[in-house]
Amino acid sequence: MIALIEYYARALTKGKFALVSFAVQPVSFIFIVYVVSGGRFLDRALAGAIVSFIAGVGIADLSIELVGMKTRSKFYDIAMALPGGNWRKALGISIGMSIPAFPYVLLLFFLLSWRLGLKAVPGMLFGIVSLWL
Repeated sequence: MIALIEYYARALTKGKFALVSFAVQPVSFIFIVYVVSGGRFLDRALAGAIVSFIAGVGIADLSIELVGMKTRSKFYDIAMALPGGNWRKALGISIGMSIPAFPYVLLLFFLLSWRLGLKAVPGMLFGIVSLWL
C-alpha cells in the first residue's frame, strides 16, 4: 500500500503545473458562486470546493485509474503482485491520488473554519473524513 501511495503522490506532483491544474475547477466554482451570489454564499462555495477536491481527485479518479491501469498491463501486474488485498491496493491508490489535493483542502478548511468559527470544525472534519472514506 505504501508503494502505491508513493508512486501516485510522486507521479501526480512531478510537474509544477500539475498542482495548479488540480485547483482550476474548484477555484472557478468558488469564483462563480461568489460572483453570482454577490458574496452571500461564500461559505457554501468553500464547502463545495472541498467536496469537489475530495470527490474529484481521490474518489472519482480512482475507478478511472484502475481501468487505465489494466491497459498498462506491466504496471497492473506489478501492482497486483504486491502483498495485500485488493481493498488495500485501492486504498493506497486513492490516498496517493489525494495527496496533491491535500494542501488545497487544508487551505479551504482553514478559510471555512475562519468564516464559520471554531464550533464548526468538528462537523467539518467529520464531513471531510466521511466523504473521503
